[in-house]
Amino acid sequence: MEQLEADMAQMEKKKAKLLENINKGGSHVEITNWATEIEELTNNQASKEMRWLELSENV
Repeated sequence: MEQLEADMAQMEKKKAKLLENINKGGSHVEITNWATEIEELTNNQASKEMRWLELSENV
């Protein structure tokens, strides 16, 4: 569970950095890539959160 928590925190930091990049601006391609990466991180994070909930119910 601790690893999941660390992974989720790291993903949240990475998403914040990507959002910061988007807010600063960039080329259309850069912004699209950052947005795609945010979407992937969000999906991964949701999976990890579900796994965390499953594990926490068993504790």
